[in-house]
Amino acid sequence: MGHRFRTLATEKTIYRKEHVVFLFKVEPRKVWPRYQGRSIRTHPITGLTNRILVAYGTGDFYVQYWEEGKERGDDKVRRWRRFGDIWSLHRGLRLAREGTILKRIPTIEELQRLCTEANLQLSRRDVGPDALQDVKRKMLAVLRELHHPKTHALKDVVTQVECVIPLRDSRGRLNLGALAARLVPVKNRLFVERLSDITGWLGHYAHWEQDIAVLQQLAGGFLTDLERKVNRWVADISDVAGWRSHQVELSVALALDVEHLKQLEPFGGWTNWARACTTDFERARTALHRADRDTTLTALRRLQWSVAVKRLQKEISDLLLDIQLDQLEGNFFLDDYSGRIDRLLDTVAGINDADFRHPVVSELTPHLRGANSALVGVLSLMADGKPVSQKSFKPAYDHLRSACAML
Repeated sequence: MGHRFRTLATEKTIYRKEHVVFLFKVEPRKVWPRYQGRSIRTHPITGLTNRILVAYGTGDFYVQYWEEGKERGDDKVRRWRRFGDIWSLHRGLRLAREGTILKRIPTIEELQRLCTEANLQLSRRDVGPDALQDVKRKMLAVLRELHHPKTHALKDVVTQVECVIPLRDSRGRLNLGALAARLVPVKNRLFVERLSDITGWLGHYAHWEQDIAVLQQLAGGFLTDLERKVNRWVADISDVAGWRSHQVELSVALALDVEHLKQLEPFGGWTNWARACTTDFERARTALHRADRDTTLTALRRLQWSVAVKRLQKEISDLLLDIQLDQLEGNFFLDDYSGRIDRLLDTVAGINDADFRHPVVSELTPHLRGANSALVGVLSLMADGKPVSQKSFKPAYDHLRSACAML
């Protein structure tokens, strides 16, 4: 940690400069992933896996994954998923991991169970009509679950199950041994799907999610510290009689935080906010050098409200993620969601964005209220005994995504 000390002849105040250290930095090396027919300029992030890249200028995140070739035996094809900011990236990784644990793995295990039971039923000496119909019912259930297989392993499962459902072999005979034999590779294919193509990804999801959470914590910690400092600076410069005694100290402090903001700027979710705040920091520093108190105070007050607004972003993203996770588990807690939205609305109502280049309160408030109304609508569907699906939650999710992204 480097230090620089400066003493004013007229004061006995010592100012110390500390170099900001940020664990995650964008590397200069360029990577050009193909996405929707275009090559995107991106950069790896020091401290993160190379599977996650950040786009130059926009801050979009690109996460690498591999897709099976069109034909069996073809090489796997590299693909990319795009996330517009760090908040959607964090939610996406968490939902992928939890969805795998709560939905995909149990589904595959249930299909394995059905195929194993059917295999045992067909392997018995005496198989009656009821048992055959039960086998057919189980195979139809497997087929319904795998109506759009994506991997070659699941496509093999569908092919074999379709051959079992008629309960006849290729010559139209009731050949129980042949039918039972077809279910052996089915069980093996399901095991491979579960072990390599599903469970194998859980470690990646957990590792990426942990890295992104650390990045969020570092940025969030800076935000808390910045809020405290800006509040103090506004109080100091508001002191008409004594504000000049803080000029040098504040100029040094502003330079430090500009350095940190520039480290956050490449990451989506922080890009536009960091650029706007950097402009205000520079404007305040320039005004300080000119001893222009009014311009300095205006820039600092705008920073004060900018930080207050930015702190809402994590709360909104966390609320959206909690609702999505609850939906995965079949839960719905409207009182909790509405209470959190009401608290957000109360905070937003106290924000003065009159000096913002792009006011946010007038746009943010309708999204929060719209999300609450949409969630009340979901509860009404439940109360009326009507089916609730992903589509039912979409209006609420869209409002919260928009509210989060605009900050």
